[in-house]
Amino acid sequence: MIQVKNWSTKKDFQELMLELLNPLKPYYSKNRAALDLGVTATNYDQKAIGMEAFSRPLWALVPFFAGGGSDEWFEECCRRGIAAGTDPENEEYWGETGEYDQRFVEMTAMGYALLMAPEKFWNPL
Repeated sequence: MIQVKNWSTKKDFQELMLELLNPLKPYYSKNRAALDLGVTATNYDQKAIGMEAFSRPLWALVPFFAGGGSDEWFEECCRRGIAAGTDPENEEYWGETGEYDQRFVEMTAMGYALLMAPEKFWNPL
């Protein structure tokens, strides 16, 4: 349960972000390239759905890492997920893109990660 308090410092918001994202941890796939969050109302394939679920937490994690935050589990998860999702030989490969493909939307979060926190995302790869 998220405690209501007067959030005023960067550390407060970092703790809140982790409190919001930590419950996702059990739902990441074996190679971390997808999150299984149950049934969705989307109209694209399962690989794109998993990629979408993987990429959305990056919008919080990237500024967290770029601002000096640290969480070893999420750092490793993100690196493993990006490596697995972009490897055509991996069972969790996100797949090829086509016209109007949802994967293009999700690539934005990953590009953001590579640019804003290269020490967490790019350099270790």
